[in-house]
Amino acid sequence: MTEVVTAPNLLCPSSFGEEVDDSNDTTKSNNHDWLSFSQNTDIGKLAEELLKRERLVDWATSVLAKGLAVVAHRRRCGDHPNSTTVVPNKPARIPLDEVVDVIDFRHHADSSSVTTASETTIEHLPENIRRLLREFVSVIASTHKMHAYHNFANACQTLMCTAESLSIARRQSGVSPLAALALLFASLIPYVNHPGGDLTNVQISQDQVWLGQHYQMTAVLQQNALDVTWHIFMDAQFDEMRQYMFHSSIQNDEFALFRQVVVNAVMATDDGDNAKARQEREARWKESAVTDSNMRQTVLLEYLLQLSQATPALQDGRTYLRETQLRFDETVLAHQQGRLGGDNYEEYEDEENHHHHHPSTYWYQRELDYLDNMVVPLVRRLREAKVLPHADTVYRNVRRNRCEWKNCGEAIVKAFVQGKYRADEESDQSALRSEKSTLPVEELLTQALLQDRVRNNKGTDAANLLQP
Repeated sequence: MTEVVTAPNLLCPSSFGEEVDDSNDTTKSNNHDWLSFSQNTDIGKLAEELLKRERLVDWATSVLAKGLAVVAHRRRCGDHPNSTTVVPNKPARIPLDEVVDVIDFRHHADSSSVTTASETTIEHLPENIRRLLREFVSVIASTHKMHAYHNFANACQTLMCTAESLSIARRQSGVSPLAALALLFASLIPYVNHPGGDLTNVQISQDQVWLGQHYQMTAVLQQNALDVTWHIFMDAQFDEMRQYMFHSSIQNDEFALFRQVVVNAVMATDDGDNAKARQEREARWKESAVTDSNMRQTVLLEYLLQLSQATPALQDGRTYLRETQLRFDETVLAHQQGRLGGDNYEEYEDEENHHHHHPSTYWYQRELDYLDNMVVPLVRRLREAKVLPHADTVYRNVRRNRCEWKNCGEAIVKAFVQGKYRADEESDQSALRSEKSTLPVEELLTQALLQDRVRNNKGTDAANLLQP
C-alpha cells in the first residue's frame, strides 16, 4: 500500500508557526484538527464533515484532471515546444524572490485549433495518474484546518470560480493549457496551513516572529502555503504524476513555467495587505494594454486568482453577508486567542475603547476599503477586458453589495458582535437596514445606483439608467 505523504514538519503542520520534532508521528499532527473537532461535536456531525471533505476531494480532482488532460492532449497533437531549457529543480530561498513582472509565454501560446479539439475530444487520464492526483488533492485537503471560513470548502469555491474564469480567458486571451493548469493548481493553495482569521502580515509576524523573519514580513501566509504545498508536490510519491505533467522531466521549461505561474498568482493574493504591490500591478495592467502581451497575460492570471478569492463579494447580498460573518467570527476567535496583537488598523479605532484590538472596531471600514480598493476596480477591469464570467450580473452584485455595506455595514457589524445577525433570515436583515435608515433597502440601493449612473452618463434619460 502506498504511503500517504504528510505536510512537512519544518513548515508547521500541527500549529501555525511552531516547529515540530521530526521524530514524532506526523500523522498525528495532520489529524489534530479533526480529532479536536470530534471532541466538541457529535459523531454524526463528524462523519458528515468527513464525507463532505471526500466529496470535495473528488470534485477538485476532477477539475484538475480535466486541466491536465488538456495539457496531455495538446502534447499528443504535437503542439508543444521542445523542452530543452534546463532549470534548477530547487526553488529560490523563499517564493518572494521568485516573483517576476513578466512571464514569457511565447513558447507556450495557445492554438485555437488545439483548444477546440482539446475541449471536445479529451481522453481520460490514465488510471494511475488520476489516482495519484486524487491522493495529492487529499493530502492538500488535510493541510486545511477546520476554520469557519479559511477551509478546504472555500478553497474549492475558489477553484470553481477560477475554472469558470479560465474557460473565458482561454478563448479571449489565449491562455495556454499549461498556464491554465498552473492557475487551477494555485487556486487550492492560499488557505493551506492557514492559522484562521483575517490577519495582516504585521499581526502574523509579531505573533510568530521566526516565520515573519523568514518570509521578510511580506505575504507570510502565501509564502508559507506555497512552501508546504510544493514540498508535498515534489515528494517521491508523486514522481510519476509530475513526469506525466511535465513531459518526462522536471528540468525543462514546462516545469519552470508552471512553477512561475503558481508563485506569481498565489503571491498576488496578498494585495489586500500590500498597497504598493497592488498599485504596481495596476500600472503593469495599464502599460500592457499597448506594449506587451506577455505582461498582459501575466497580470491577467494574477487578477483571475484574486477574483476567485473574492467570490463571496461577487454573489447576492445574502451570500456575501453570510461569508463576511464567517470571516468576522473567525477573526474574533483569533482575537480571543491573543493572535491579533499589533494590528495595523489603529486609524479606524476609537481611542476611548479599551478593547481597541477587537475586530469590530475596524471591520466596517476595512471591509469598505477592500470593496473600494480591490473588488470593485478588479471586477471593472476584467469586465472591460471581456474575461469576467456573467459580467453584468457580477458587476451589479458587487455594486449592490458595496452600496449596502456602505449604508448598513456598521449596524451589521454591531449585530455580528451581539450574535443577533443571521444572513439567512430576511427579517433580521430588514431590521438592520431600518436601524440605519427609514427607507427600504431596495430604494436605498436604487437611489445609490441611479446617482452613480447619472454621474457617469450625464444627459441620459434618468428612467433608462435604472435598466441593468
